[in-house]
Amino acid sequence: MPLVDEGDALLDDIVRSGDVRSLLQPIVDLSSGDTVAYEALARGPHGSPLERPDRLLAKARAAGRLDEVDRLCRVRAIEAGRRAGLVAPHSLFVNVEPDSLHHLVDNNDLLPHPPTILELTERALSLDPALLIRAIAALRELGWAFAIDDLGVNTRSLALLPLIAPDIIKLDMSIVQNAPDQHAATIMSAVAAHSEATGALILAEGIETAEHIVRARALGADLGQGWLFGPPAEADTVIATVPGLSLSTPPIPRRPSATPYEIAVRARAPKIADKLLLLELSTFLESRAQRDADSAVIVSAIQHADNLTPATVRRYRELASLGALVIVLAKGISAIDPLSDMHAVDLAEDEPLTGEWAVAVISTDFAALLAAREMRNTSQLQFEFVLTHDRRLVLEAAHSLFARLRG
Repeated sequence: MPLVDEGDALLDDIVRSGDVRSLLQPIVDLSSGDTVAYEALARGPHGSPLERPDRLLAKARAAGRLDEVDRLCRVRAIEAGRRAGLVAPHSLFVNVEPDSLHHLVDNNDLLPHPPTILELTERALSLDPALLIRAIAALRELGWAFAIDDLGVNTRSLALLPLIAPDIIKLDMSIVQNAPDQHAATIMSAVAAHSEATGALILAEGIETAEHIVRARALGADLGQGWLFGPPAEADTVIATVPGLSLSTPPIPRRPSATPYEIAVRARAPKIADKLLLLELSTFLESRAQRDADSAVIVSAIQHADNLTPATVRRYRELASLGALVIVLAKGISAIDPLSDMHAVDLAEDEPLTGEWAVAVISTDFAALLAAREMRNTSQLQFEFVLTHDRRLVLEAAHSLFARLRG
């Protein structure tokens, strides 16, 4: 008779009985010192080996039951918010495991009311970008706002910030508690640039001393969370009359069926150039991305895989090795050697992008789009093109390319 792992048996009991509770920890406005919201933090059965949420979720993931447990934690979080009387919009933060995002989209019976903030760990940014961006777009339409948790553990996670456009960025406690270094400066600069461009709020975690408050304010934090303001507590002990957060992150216009060229020419008059000029412009933009490679996104549509030269492959591999997110879309690209650290997407025969050329480069302080369409009925190979640095136009074009990814 096979032995039953004690942890598996305990997990079965937890799922069957729903024995998960949710504690609430205050989130404070650092300017006023007032509590403005709460984060719901899951706990397994008291005193058990799976009481800590990291152990509970790790066990659920290993047992193939992460979706069940993650949903149970969300149910308990929303129940705790209701018991506490958190009725103001965006007054409750609810965690979600990144592996469960697509299930949350498909099974949307657990809708937030009032509007709630869904909190993703930084690990979510390492998921397939197609899955992540599509899931976030769908969940926003269902009423969720978004926070990215633990930002600062890895600078590679900065690359997707412009495309996800979180409403709130939560700085990892190590940024607040450790002595300043170049890593902290990199995170601070990137987050400040993103907040300035979008209006996203910055929340500093792990505040335990008055010195931590001073450092959090220096880092640009609007909000704070940590034991200095209060430990996680039962729902019936919290201050329910909190105002919630006023979020101002502007939505990114999305026309997923449009191509980058179609998006660009609606706002800019095209010029005419030959392929050589487009190659030089593309090379320049790709080289510019190297300055901020650990926080850059490069999305290229190059018509056919034959246009992917060895020199371009070398540049893209170098960018990817430095931390950039590199995505290449082309007809026939699946037939070439695997592109390490890059995302390659094969375009269908009837895809309009096969008649276009597009390169979008986005980092925390730079954005550029080259969008071109091949001209027909000309004696020479020529393109109509637009080169723009309008950040919102670049982001809209990048989203149109992301919509063509299959995750």
